[in-house]
Amino acid sequence: NIFIAINSRNPALARPEVRRALNMAIDKPTLARTVMFGYAAVQDLPCHPDIIGCNAKVEPYGFDPDKAREMLVKAGFDFARPLRFLGMAPGRVPQSRETVEGVAFFLNKIGVKTEITILDYGAWIAIFGGQVKDPSVDLIFANFTDYNNDPSARLLRLIHTGGTYTWYANAEADAMLDRMNDFASTAER
Repeated sequence: NIFIAINSRNPALARPEVRRALNMAIDKPTLARTVMFGYAAVQDLPCHPDIIGCNAKVEPYGFDPDKAREMLVKAGFDFARPLRFLGMAPGRVPQSRETVEGVAFFLNKIGVKTEITILDYGAWIAIFGGQVKDPSVDLIFANFTDYNNDPSARLLRLIHTGGTYTWYANAEADAMLDRMNDFASTAER
C-alpha cells in the first residue's frame, strides 16, 4: 500500500478542500500504469477495505486537474510557496522515487510547486514514524505494508499517537479499538 501522506497540521494544508484538490490533481490510474508498469491497483482508502475501520464507502474524487486548480485558487492556496515533499530512496519499496516524481509532476502541472527530497530508509522512517512530526514536511511518500490479518495493534498505535490515520473517525471502529486489548480470546479479537 503506497500513498502520499499530507500534513494536515500545516495551516496551508489544513483545509479539506485543499487536500481534496491535491488528490484530484493526481492521475492515479496513469501512475499505476506507467510508474508501476501496470502491477498496481488504485485504492480509494490507504488500506484494504476488508480491514475494520477501513471499510467506509468512499466516493473517489477522480482526476480533474482543472477543478483542482480552481479549488486551490478559491481556497487562497499560496502557489508561490513550494510544498516540501519527502520520498524514500529506491531499494525498499518498488518505484518509490518514481512515484514521488510522478506525483510532483501532476502537482506541478496545476501550478503547485514542489521541493523533492529523497531520503534513505533510516532517515525516512525517522521522520515518517517519529513521535513528533516535522512541521516543515508538507507531503511524504508512505507505505503501509499489511502482512497481518489482524492489524488492530498498528491501527490503535497510529490512531492514538497522531499517526497517519488520525483523519479517519468511525465511532464503531474506535470503540472496538479501545477495548481490543481487554481480552485474550483470539476468536473474540
